[in-house]
Amino acid sequence: MISLKSNPEHPHGPQVEPKTTGDGSDAGFVVREQSEERAAPLLPCTAAAPDDIQPTAQPFAQPTAPPAAESRLFRPAFLAGTLLTLAATIAFFEITDFDLRVQDFFFNFDSKTWLMPTPKESAWAAVFFYTGPKVLIIAFAVVLLPLAVLPTRFRARLPYPLARLRRTDLFVVLLTLASAPALVGFIKQQTNIHYPRNIVRYGGDVPYVRLFEKFPETPGPPTPAVETTRNERNREVENREADSATSPRPCKRAAGFPAGHASGGFALMSLAGLATTRRCRLALLTVGLAAGWWMGLYQMFRGDHYLSHTLVSMLLGYAVFLVWRRIVI
Repeated sequence: MISLKSNPEHPHGPQVEPKTTGDGSDAGFVVREQSEERAAPLLPCTAAAPDDIQPTAQPFAQPTAPPAAESRLFRPAFLAGTLLTLAATIAFFEITDFDLRVQDFFFNFDSKTWLMPTPKESAWAAVFFYTGPKVLIIAFAVVLLPLAVLPTRFRARLPYPLARLRRTDLFVVLLTLASAPALVGFIKQQTNIHYPRNIVRYGGDVPYVRLFEKFPETPGPPTPAVETTRNERNREVENREADSATSPRPCKRAAGFPAGHASGGFALMSLAGLATTRRCRLALLTVGLAAGWWMGLYQMFRGDHYLSHTLVSMLLGYAVFLVWRRIVI
């Protein structure tokens, strides 16, 4: 006979069981009342565990680390400080002749030559200071792009240092590498600042004009030079500058401000956003600064940029990185 169990919804109800004789034949049924203790229902899986039962720890579970606090280098206050420093830098060089004083160290007034040759004059200079660094930065961006757009399942197969990089941080680096030089290039087209090698002080034919100054429209009466130096060479330079101040506006516009070549190197400061420790963050920031000044100093040594041009490019590059980080992350 088939045993008849009580309905699970009524565990305390009667339970019907078959009764058999010694020879195995059926002898009817016996109805038994289920005791209160035996009929106690099991706890459902969603019920809360009793106080004396502790949950079993999972041996392979990894603890989740709390999110790291944002570095001071990336906070909005640091962005505001960068912009204020940019404004102060422009104002300082606008009211002083510090650009010219620094640039004098790179020009030989006797031989009329600059400290470093141009890329056209020297192949090694082009490889190490001009074309070579630009090619390396472009190649780095090309390699970084697939790493940023790879699906997660493919990124997990990469070596640990690459697989752990956040996609948003990679996009910030790419956006900075693309937009920082583009912004500098746009500003260069709006300003009409000539290169040091073009001004009269260094053998050119254009007067020295600061960022917010204007070239004279028409020739005026010659302005006598003020002799403030002791040797004849500096007096000759001052006389030529005084004569050039009355010359008409140059027929050709220039794009000397800010430093476009160094902007690509300074954009590498965005690599600091990939680091998770303070030491690595400072190391990657130093890499960007070193690359920018490596390229920027060469441009100063060969008479293509002033110190202010390079400083402005550095500050603009870091500001662009911080802006993209606030937008993307």
